[in-house]
Amino acid sequence: MFMTRVTALAFLAVTLAAQPNPQEHDTPRLVQARKGRAIQKELAGGQSHSYAVRLKAGQFLRGVVTQLGIDVIVRLFAPDGQSLAEVNTIASTQGQEALVWIAQASGTYRLEISAQNPAANPGRYEIKVAERRTAVAEDHKRVAAQQAFREGQNWAAKYDYDGAIPARAGTEGVQGYSRPSWRGVQPEQSGIGL
Repeated sequence: MFMTRVTALAFLAVTLAAQPNPQEHDTPRLVQARKGRAIQKELAGGQSHSYAVRLKAGQFLRGVVTQLGIDVIVRLFAPDGQSLAEVNTIASTQGQEALVWIAQASGTYRLEISAQNPAANPGRYEIKVAERRTAVAEDHKRVAAQQAFREGQNWAAKYDYDGAIPARAGTEGVQGYSRPSWRGVQPEQSGIGL
């Protein structure tokens, strides 16, 4: 009788261990993005792909997504899930989107690639962590310029280009506000051509 109970418990333990964990199917696995290694995937409207990037506090990240037949939005999320940055500088299915950030806290950040158009036909993209290193003073300018450019895009989409100008009174408009942030930063290093 004792052996029957032990056998039954062992069978039950093996059976439970072999069953899939429902949480594994509900939580998408993140692909680890490594510096210098390009990953190419297909993406269609309504889809998004996520990539994990480990950063230490004070590290600079430059992620580059090359659009190969689909217009994408690139978003960065903090380890706690908070949305940090969004980039969609090229309204085209070709070209590069570059996202820059300086980590405030150590942890695993998430880069998310989504199709701009929810009804887009499938296309390809390539993602690469172009830089991951200790931040320097110039990097803060890159991040500020990216944020100013995105703010200008949001205003322009909400109103019109002329409506975006009052967002920063006393400047030369959206481009005039973000351009001073880029002074002293080489365009080929910034990943964003302003």
